Amino acid sequence: MGLKTMAKTKGILEAFIEAEIRDKNGKLIEKRKFRSRSFVANLLRLLRQMMIRYTTTGSSCGIYYVTTSSEPIDHSGTARPIFIGTYASNVVNNWLLAGAIDGEDSFGIRVGRGTSTPTPTDYNLEIPITHGSGVNQLSYGTVIIDTLNIVGSTVTLRLIRTFTNNSGSAIVVSEIGLSVRIKIAYTDTWAYILIARDLASPPISVPNGSTLTLRYLLQTTV
Repeated sequence: MGLKTMAKTKGILEAFIEAEIRDKNGKLIEKRKFRSRSFVANLLRLLRQMMIRYTTTGSSCGIYYVTTSSEPIDHSGTARPIFIGTYASNVVNNWLLAGAIDGEDSFGIRVGRGTSTPTPTDYNLEIPITHGSGVNQLSYGTVIIDTLNIVGSTVTLRLIRTFTNNSGSAIVVSEIGLSVRIKIAYTDTWAYILIARDLASPPISVPNGSTLTLRYLLQTTV
């Protein structure tokens, strides 16, 4: 079977496997590419634990770990704790945090007013909407990182955030993003990393006094 061309499905978490067979002289006999089916629940278990904001959990040598029933499952079928960040002032500094609290507008689910087409090299929203009650501002609520939902062969992780418009006039949301907070290596400072950016088509008009709830669904199907 020769190499097949596969159309990529936008917005789907995908993986592909390539295989080559060569004879003893190095001559190519067969080459093929096929879609991996698929990431298992452990991928999203790991991602979820790294994204959640923790305040109490276990620690060892100044590094925090989590000990919940939704831990990734090892090869023996045992749930295992994983290190998720460092400890300082009774707060866990996650290595990969998406669980922003009220008012934190630099990470988690974010919104903006930009209209440019998303590209693979985007590193921020084009025109971010900041937290507040002034002109073109929305009040950012806490990001909820839901428990994994496994239905049949599909695994879903939901990130949820509600925004409130107290600006006095309608605000149009045209871009939606997901960012995480990381600790910069060898420093005690943060960086904010955009991992997803989407356009709302048509844009979403949020009337004054109303709320907008957004959900990012990370999903994989075996």
